[in-house]
Amino acid sequence: MRVLILSCNTGEGHNSAARAVKESLERASVECEIDDALAFLSPKASNFICKWHVRLYKKAPAIFGIGYKAAEKTMPDKLDRSMLYEIMAKGAKKLAARIQEYGCESVVCTHPFAAMMLTKATMKYKVRVRSSFVATDYTCSPGVSESRMDYYFIPHKSLIGDFSGHNIPRESIIPTGIPVSRKFYSEKEPLESKNALNIPPHKKTILFMCGSMGCGPMKLIAKKLADIIKEDEFLVVICGSNIKLYKSLMKYHEENRVRIVGFTKNMPDYMNAAELMITKPGGLSTTEAAAKGLPMVLVDAVSGCETYNMRFWVENGMAKTNKNSNIALTVRELLDSPDELGKMKYRVNESFSEIAADKLCDVLLESEKVSAALK
Repeated sequence: MRVLILSCNTGEGHNSAARAVKESLERASVECEIDDALAFLSPKASNFICKWHVRLYKKAPAIFGIGYKAAEKTMPDKLDRSMLYEIMAKGAKKLAARIQEYGCESVVCTHPFAAMMLTKATMKYKVRVRSSFVATDYTCSPGVSESRMDYYFIPHKSLIGDFSGHNIPRESIIPTGIPVSRKFYSEKEPLESKNALNIPPHKKTILFMCGSMGCGPMKLIAKKLADIIKEDEFLVVICGSNIKLYKSLMKYHEENRVRIVGFTKNMPDYMNAAELMITKPGGLSTTEAAAKGLPMVLVDAVSGCETYNMRFWVENGMAKTNKNSNIALTVRELLDSPDELGKMKYRVNESFSEIAADKLCDVLLESEKVSAALK
């Protein structure tokens, strides 16, 4: 069995999900590769789309949110109606050729753009593969309703109605969870992670980050968090690839109290060491935190799909939120309420103990067995 995984470089979350799927498939001895779906339009088009997506997301989140709302309002109920679908369809011929050349039996899409393109490839170029879409946010995003996949792997069973309400056949929807790396399911003891990261072992660790790009009001919130941290607490602020933010926050760095971190590959350990995480509600970062059993305080950094993500976590009692200017106050209240933190942690562990990528992989392997038996 061979599987082609289609991602997009419009944010690291889709690539992270793709890598998690690949990780589980390869553990099951399945050959698979990951491609950038937008590259089937052209490398230049991929770079252009991704560059402007990142720029709007990071520099102009209000405009990004307006664009998302506009896309929601114009979601068609049939194929071939949106301009975006027609743009993605232009890559279908090259995608069909790639699928034929690779000789795969299954294609997994971790972005609606890829699902649109694959839909066109199966309709126009008669590509015969088992097709799947993996949702990486806690909502049915614009564009998903314009795809026609065999399987829709969604984040949670409570979202079945959302997806089926957007013309996705109920029988195609499988609530596996969002795939994240196995590293986030490690049973390593928190003390082991604290020692590995040189974090004072006797201190409660609070982790603050806002995605791989360090976007949103991190400066404002980091300052207020630094002010409310007590002697038995340790704050870690991760700026990701945002070098300018990292340099501006270094003034808050204190050896045994506040640590400012730039890009790091140690996120599983930092999450494992933490008692509480403050973050924007990105689909992947919140799911990674949930895999670690972390209660969260969510920052309103970027609207659009993250508004729905925030609603999911808060309404299910696994996270708290507040106005950005009052986030530190909410953090302080939770740190002073161990019983409430414990209840939130219990709810997270109850819903997110299973490895989503493995569940997805099991479905694909089982469907392959059925197909083989029918031949």
